[in-house]
Amino acid sequence: MAARPDIDAAIGRLDAALLGAGLPGLEPPSDVTPIAALADAVAPYVLPTELRRFWEQVDPEPLAVVTFPMLRGPAYALELLRGLRDLGQQPPLAPPPILLPLDYSSHCYGVIELGSEWSDGGTILEFEFDALPVVASSLADRVDLLAELLAEGHFERVDVYVSIDHRVEQERRIARLDAAGIARSSP
Repeated sequence: MAARPDIDAAIGRLDAALLGAGLPGLEPPSDVTPIAALADAVAPYVLPTELRRFWEQVDPEPLAVVTFPMLRGPAYALELLRGLRDLGQQPPLAPPPILLPLDYSSHCYGVIELGSEWSDGGTILEFEFDALPVVASSLADRVDLLAELLAEGHFERVDVYVSIDHRVEQERRIARLDAAGIARSSP
């Protein structure tokens, strides 16, 4: 099994890759209070340690990288969570409470497993009505993959953003999950 990247090291690699691609580097958050509000909202589950650390160190909202799931901030995750709760949908039409929505696009949520008595959480998935493919074994792995793709030039410039090459991202995602020994469904 491949070793999981460290979140701080992955953040550093992503920052270097962004700068190397001629994009703005990572910025610290101006307000971390949404992290506590989100932690309260998901109780009795807990935010994964890597996710909390990432949000304490990085404001992902100005990140100029387009992919799915996007790296988004705690305020956006809280907005998605509240929206789902307001709809009152139950699984399979909404993610179960142990999965925190981080992003949404075209009837699909990017979600992260919350910590519980059974697991520390941290696995990132795509939640669709009929599928639940694994995206990454951890947030550090997801951040590290984005840094790798940027550093190797697997993106297309679109205005002030870059769009990650989806085909290459999928190939690398599968390779990383296989190397980590994680069962997955096809993307």
